[in-house]
Amino acid sequence: MLHRISLDPVRSPFKDIKRNNNNSNSNNNVSIINNNNTINKQEINLSNIKSNSSSSSSRSSSSNISNIISASIILVDKEDTSSSSEQCNRELTNNTKQSKSTISLSDLEYLLEQDEEPEREQLSQTTEQQINDTTVVPLESYDTDTILNKIINDMSRSTLKSIDEISEGYCKRKGLVRQDLEKERLEQLKYHRDQVESQMMELVNQETRDQQSLFREKHNHTKQEYEKLSKETTAAINNYNKLIEQERQRLLKLEEEEQARIRAEQERIKREELEKKRKEEERLAEIERARQAEIKKKQEEEEKRLKEEEQEKKKREEEAENKRQQEKKEKEEQARKEREEQEKREEQEKKRKDEEELAARRVEDEKKKKEEEEAAAAASSQQPTQTKISMPLVENCDYLVSISAYAEYNERLKTLNELNKYLEDYKSQIPIPLQEQLKECTKTVNRIFNQISQSADIIREKSQELVNLLNSSVTNPYLYKSILSLITKKAMQQVESQIVPHASSAVAYSLVISQVCLKHPDLLPIFIAQLNQDCTFTVPMFVKKLPNDSADTYYKKSGFKIKLESGKFESEEEYINRMCGYITLFAAFIQAPYTQKLYGIDNGWKWIARVVNMKVRRITSFLLVSFLQVVGSVLLQVYQQQFGKILMVMTSPDFFDKLPGQELQASKSRLQNILENYI
Repeated sequence: MLHRISLDPVRSPFKDIKRNNNNSNSNNNVSIINNNNTINKQEINLSNIKSNSSSSSSRSSSSNISNIISASIILVDKEDTSSSSEQCNRELTNNTKQSKSTISLSDLEYLLEQDEEPEREQLSQTTEQQINDTTVVPLESYDTDTILNKIINDMSRSTLKSIDEISEGYCKRKGLVRQDLEKERLEQLKYHRDQVESQMMELVNQETRDQQSLFREKHNHTKQEYEKLSKETTAAINNYNKLIEQERQRLLKLEEEEQARIRAEQERIKREELEKKRKEEERLAEIERARQAEIKKKQEEEEKRLKEEEQEKKKREEEAENKRQQEKKEKEEQARKEREEQEKREEQEKKRKDEEELAARRVEDEKKKKEEEEAAAAASSQQPTQTKISMPLVENCDYLVSISAYAEYNERLKTLNELNKYLEDYKSQIPIPLQEQLKECTKTVNRIFNQISQSADIIREKSQELVNLLNSSVTNPYLYKSILSLITKKAMQQVESQIVPHASSAVAYSLVISQVCLKHPDLLPIFIAQLNQDCTFTVPMFVKKLPNDSADTYYKKSGFKIKLESGKFESEEEYINRMCGYITLFAAFIQAPYTQKLYGIDNGWKWIARVVNMKVRRITSFLLVSFLQVVGSVLLQVYQQQFGKILMVMTSPDFFDKLPGQELQASKSRLQNILENYI
């Protein structure tokens, strides 16, 4: 029996709870009813049931059904609690058995929810009736707190226990129902699978029978076609055999005719060969007779030639003997001249010793003579008064050279040596990037000189390339001087490779170098100094052969090159051709229009005046020919009558007759023709 408890003390918040007049025991169970200003009924979510519907029923096949099973729990006596739990389990079991035939779990949950609704309504009505029958007991404040705490604790324990029991039972029943439904679904699937397999077997068998029937029809049709083709093929083969037999008979007949023709042709060829052989024998016999006659004639001519050669040999021996006698006379004459020169040198040595006391005065005299020489022999616009002057020569020197020319040579050579010393000293100190840049500059200079030709556009283009190369290196003194040295040395190399075989190419190289000198004057003294060093005849300066000098020593002093192949000195002809190449480049350079302000045609006048006023040598005629062929017309145009006087001196017996004429007659003749043309 439930008792309704109402508490209504002065300070109590529970105004609707009153003390029981019968002083009932506080240990009685209390329930909480769901009405206005009272404790709400507890609704507890037992579980959230979620499942994916897979059935083909009228409900949505892919939607998730999530239902909440709510239970209104009231606190009753312990005996009533256990009896209510058992009753709930029995009803759940009955509902489960009734819904066992359901296929989908979602449908099962829906039915369970529908069955629980009447039960919850009935339980709620019973609870409300029991609560209404309870009597109100008035309580004090302290009793109210005590009772309330006990009610809350008992309510919590009984509620949790009831929830656990109901959940456990529900889960067990749900698992059993799920297993039964799964078994039934598997059986239905197996049944449907067996039906499908039987239908598939029937279809496969039917398809097999249809294919066999179709194959038999095709086979019969193919067999008929094959028999028909076999008959036609047999008939065609028979016809072909007949044609082959007819063709064989025709070929046999043709072969017999061809064999007969071949036999006739062979007999004809045999007759022709016999006739040809007979004619060939007659021709060979005729040729043999002619050969014998030719041999006899050649023997006679050989005997005649031998006689003539013997006579010629005797004649050459006589000429050689005469030549040896002449050479002997020349050697004696040369020895006599050398003795005279030796006597002259002794006299000069004696004179030099006598004049040592007047050395200071002689220096002044030499300076005065130098000025007189420059005034008389320089290529100036003023007319010189004499064509042949007595030039003072440098004494105690290995070269035959005038004092002024030797001073100029030493000054230029000093500049060249300083440049080479500077490059050599800093060669080991330059950084690697500068070394790579120098290699590139070397390749560029070589390429430019190898591409120079006599075309005006090419000359202008290559000159500008060299100028640009020097302009780009002005900020680096070492690189700038290295490029100047590279240009000079490459120009000297072109003398042997290009100018000697093609003298006309000297004009192109001189124009390129002169244009570069115009933009970079530092190149001029280096170029002239290198030219003087490689060819002393451009000074002009001739090597003296001292009495104690050997042939090798004299060759080295003169500038003969040693061949790498043989290790011997070059021949005199090769040496003269090479020196003439340098003279050709020198002559072309001094007449170039771009260098007249720096190193003009007056240097050509000085050179030829110095050569004419010096003792002639074996190479003098070659040098004059090479020089006059290039620059003679320019000198004649500038100096006119004065240059004519120089030519007259060259044609005079004192000069021209002293030129060697026997071994170097060709050079002397060319010089004579040039002089005659100018005069």
